[in-house]
Amino acid sequence: MPPAPKLRGVTGTLLKDRYRLESALSRGSAASTWRAVDVRTGEACVVKELSVGAAVREGSGAQSWDGDFTKVVELFEREARVLAHLDHPAIPRFIDHFRVEAEDDVRLYTVQELVEGDTLEALVGSGRHFTEKEAVEICRAVAATLGYLHDRSPPLVHRDVKPSNIIVAADGSVHLVDFGSVRNALEGDPHDGKTIVGTYGYMPMEQYEARAVPQSDFYALGMTLVFLLSHRDPTRITRTGLSLDFRPLVNVSERFASLIEWMIQPAPDDRPPRAARILAALDAKVENLPSAPLPPGHARWPDPEMRGRPEVVHAQKALALAIGVVLVVVSLLGLLVGGFGF
Repeated sequence: MPPAPKLRGVTGTLLKDRYRLESALSRGSAASTWRAVDVRTGEACVVKELSVGAAVREGSGAQSWDGDFTKVVELFEREARVLAHLDHPAIPRFIDHFRVEAEDDVRLYTVQELVEGDTLEALVGSGRHFTEKEAVEICRAVAATLGYLHDRSPPLVHRDVKPSNIIVAADGSVHLVDFGSVRNALEGDPHDGKTIVGTYGYMPMEQYEARAVPQSDFYALGMTLVFLLSHRDPTRITRTGLSLDFRPLVNVSERFASLIEWMIQPAPDDRPPRAARILAALDAKVENLPSAPLPPGHARWPDPEMRGRPEVVHAQKALALAIGVVLVVVSLLGLLVGGFGF
């Protein structure tokens, strides 16, 4: 086991005789992210460092995890395990995972491909105003990436989709980062019921109850689009009941506004069931979109995959027959009333 450097996160430090730290991208009380270079290949990379000792001494995560610092370590190691098995162009490539031990500390490291670009948060902060076309392409790219995650068995839920975790590279490609909160949708977790992972304003109600589902990621993506197009944090936008009144703040088509509205419905069952439905909507394969919110529990958009199924056709015929009977009864009552001179 290589000895730990005396100081945590120092420029020039060589880790594992391979990764040289160049500059800090972010620094926290226990975790830091560094731009580094792989001296074996000469390629730039990102090194994430977690000091377990600092997590213990400074109580990192105490407010989020009831003082249980082991959850910080568990999330960090979970990210490495998940990334090691992912292969998607919009997800930074996993390179390495290791630990360095010293007498008073244990430090965990993950190494990933460096994506050169800016986060959506940084772009909006710099004054960038996006067109609907640009927002649509960002939505398409992130939805496709979420579809890749959700198609695993069991599904993987990111749980922290937000502007600071989406990077637009110099070539215009869109990347989803920070998989520290990812989990299996069906995974048992001893912290369930008290662990809240996500970002306020971007995570839906069910996530506050520690029961994230794939549709939770769609909600977060929808809120990210609201931020992107309005330049307002979702927490600063008024609501009518549980519905976010974002439409007056954005300049987009009715179709795209309806899609965003569908994605941020309060109930998971009222959101898109899967990423493919979002992509189909963006490709204009879904017709007759509702322009006004529907009551909770109602399906938002008609599903083309349901058309033609026997049970659907039967229900449609039964409804048509019922309407016909009602019309006949109303007509007969009209004749009777007219016949008696009322």
